[in-house]
Amino acid sequence: MAAEIVHQLSPGKTEEHESEDTCGMKRKMIVRFTLTMLSEENVELDGHQELSHPQPELEDIEDIFNETVVMPVQADFAFISAVGRMIKEHDNLFLKSHQKCKYITSERNQIHLADTMSAKITIFQCMATKDTEPGVPVVLNFTDTDNFFCCTNEGGEINLKVTRYDKTKLHISGDDQEKLAHVFYMSRTPDGLRHFESALHRGWFIHTVEGNAVKMQRGKLTSSICFVLIETDTTKIVQY
Repeated sequence: MAAEIVHQLSPGKTEEHESEDTCGMKRKMIVRFTLTMLSEENVELDGHQELSHPQPELEDIEDIFNETVVMPVQADFAFISAVGRMIKEHDNLFLKSHQKCKYITSERNQIHLADTMSAKITIFQCMATKDTEPGVPVVLNFTDTDNFFCCTNEGGEINLKVTRYDKTKLHISGDDQEKLAHVFYMSRTPDGLRHFESALHRGWFIHTVEGNAVKMQRGKLTSSICFVLIETDTTKIVQY
């Protein structure tokens, strides 16, 4: 007599399955089943067969979604503890907008574009303790001054401005908000263009916008966030 093997949920063998819901959250199910031998005659009876053991509902469902902690989006707390001391200084550079072919400069604590190379830039590179970041953590400075690029939140508005900062603090590993406001992730495209994303306000990039203004904007990777680093005869790199 022929026989069929039917999978039946029961407190027997256990298997674990993972699935991902539409919100991207993983769920883990623990399913228990046994094997029951049924004769071909029983399977054909009334077109179906009731199993000898009642079919229990799925149990022991671990819902990771319920355990998810939502952190504030305005600060990357994982990165705060990963900001190390300054390890490299690259000075006397010019930063040029790839879209508008003009150069970064500053006036009255605001950053804008100019037609001429009027303001040299120094890039301080900080140590990164994680390899998963979107770029190299850097601090942008106007060479031979205490004026630094700074990304701030003023009344819920994300702004780019020039602030005075003691660069000796860059030699010290720390996780304070003041330091993090001056840190940007610098990434590089295959053709050598640079992007600068705020480390404190993730997803916000330095953009060239209307006129000659340079601001922080959340958005897609477009040409308005692309910059060219230009070295000069006096450019030098100092390792710390």
